Order: sequence, then structure tokens, then C-alpha cells
Amino acid sequence: MKAVLMYAYGGPHVLQYTDVPDVAPEPGEALVRMEACGVTHLDLDVRSGVSRIDFVLPHILGRDLAGEVIAVNEADWPRIGDKVIAPLQMSCMKASCPFCSTGRDNLCPKRIHPGVSGPGGYREFATFRADTLRLLPANLNYVEAIASMQPYATAWHCLMTTTGVTAGETVLVTGAAGSIGVAVVRMAKLLGARVIAAVGSDSRLNTVISAGIPLSNTINYARDDLSAEALRITNGKGVDAVIDIVGGKVFTDAFKALAPDGRLCVVGAHGGESVPLDLLEVFRRQIKILGSSGYTHEEIGKVLEMTSDGLLEVPPYETMDLSEAAEAHRRIEARENLGKIVLVP
Repeated sequence: MKAVLMYAYGGPHVLQYTDVPDVAPEPGEALVRMEACGVTHLDLDVRSGVSRIDFVLPHILGRDLAGEVIAVNEADWPRIGDKVIAPLQMSCMKASCPFCSTGRDNLCPKRIHPGVSGPGGYREFATFRADTLRLLPANLNYVEAIASMQPYATAWHCLMTTTGVTAGETVLVTGAAGSIGVAVVRMAKLLGARVIAAVGSDSRLNTVISAGIPLSNTINYARDDLSAEALRITNGKGVDAVIDIVGGKVFTDAFKALAPDGRLCVVGAHGGESVPLDLLEVFRRQIKILGSSGYTHEEIGKVLEMTSDGLLEVPPYETMDLSEAAEAHRRIEARENLGKIVLVP
């Protein structure tokens, strides 16, 4: 079968489209023919070596995959022919697990990340533990499901489960033009929040405007002072919550834009993982700094159902051939993509 192998750490050129041995399902597993696989920022971090995770090379990236089940080994479900989606993380889901048994399977210590803990989805066929797969809703095709699952499930988890955003609150979203950013913007609007969308260039403003944000509620933090603009837009009050997908200086500036008793939820840190923080400001203004890690299997089901029912619009995406994985990485690094890039065979 064909796959994209990462032969070394480095730039996109270390990814090579080549032949690899076929795979077969072990007992309890299903064999899935890949029809769509998302490209995530973690894929880029792993490839470049900044993820601080060691791999046995060559390695196959790819954390979320959708496709058709073509074989099952000693498992009652799914059935051959089922259209399924494989989440980015596969938890043990056992009653003895203190996290899985309480609906926090995103924190399961035994969870497996395809493309990280083992071979991922940049290949024509992949095997998965059968009980971790989910059926695709009837109204979504493979690419739409991949374009929707990770962004909206992440948005649900950070907005509702972690931060508790409610109607009438003002939410500042950084990195708002990326696939997760657009999903957060749309879901926050669905919750009835007022959204301020912050992006890193004028060229990305159209993306958040298309998501329903008026130009007056947008900020280009590469050109303007993020905290000053957020305070201006809120008439000096500050924002109730920040969903930060960027990190680095953007995190620091967004922190200054919080109103007293505000919450800052960290979803990503590709703009910088280590930041200065004034702890006096944290307790004097009673600021809550929250981390949001992925999403749960229950949240996946909720957002896919909402997307299938039309309550959530499929986020922006573009497709590229599996053989073009290196170019997909280059486009994301150059910030030329608008929305999620989905690899197809």
C-alpha cells in the first residue's frame, strides 16, 4: 500500500510518499480503508522535532482518519462496509479507569494517539481498536466529517466543558482564522456570546468575517496592540473569557485584555510555549488560567450530530492528495491555508 513516511526530523521535505507493507487487523481490531485524513499542527511539530516526543523512524503521521471498514478481527462491531471515523485519541474506556469512568476520557493515562503513539493515517489502510471507532452521521461525507470533528469537538470542550462560556459574555478568540479558531468562533456565537476575533494578518480577516464576525470586532495582532484593541472594543471593560490558540506574546497580550474574574483558556501554543506571567495580576484580578486538552468521545458524538443536523456549518477546508502531504505541511507552515487541510487518496 501507499503511505507517507517521515524518514527524519526536519522540514516538509523529510516526508516521502512511498510503498509500505500491507497491514492486517489483530484480534479486536478493524481494518479501515482511508478516505480522508486531517493534517494537524501536532503533525508539523512531530515532523520538525519540536514536540519533544521521540519516535522510531521512519514514522507515519496522521491523527484523525475517516474511511470504510473492510475487515474485522474478533469484534462484534463495526461491520464490514461501515463508514467510520477514528478520533485523534483512543482511550481505554474501562470502568476501572478514574477518567474514562467519569466522562473525562480525554485524560485517560492509557490513551493512544494515532500518528504519535503508533503509525497514523497518512496511508491507504490503517488498523484501529474496533471499540474506538465511531459511525459517520448519514448526512456527512468523509471529508466533511474530518473537517468538522477535531475543530468542533475541541471548541465544545474548551468553551463549554472547560471555560463555561454563557450567553451574553464577551469572548476573545486568538488564531481565529485557523480551523479550530473558526470552529470556536462559530460555537461561541451559537452559545450567544459576543465574539472578538483576533488574527495574525489582514489576509485572514475575511475568514472570520465569513464566520459572522463584523469587521469592528476583529483585531490583527501582527499590526495592532491586541490588549489595547480588545479594551477599546469593550469600552475599557475587558473580555470575560479568552480562548487562546496561539500562545507566546499573543497569550501575554490577551491576558491583559481580561476583565476582573476573567478566564483564559489555553488550547494551543504554537506561537510560544513559555511565557512570562505576573502572578500579582492573577490573584489581584482573580484571573483563572485553564488548560483544555482535546475532547471526549461523548463530545465527538455531539458535534458530529450537530453538524449533520445543520446546527453547525462544516468549517472551511481544502483537500489535497495523500501524495502531497509534504506540500500540505509547507502550506500550513506558511499560513497559506484557510481552514483544515484534509488528505485524500
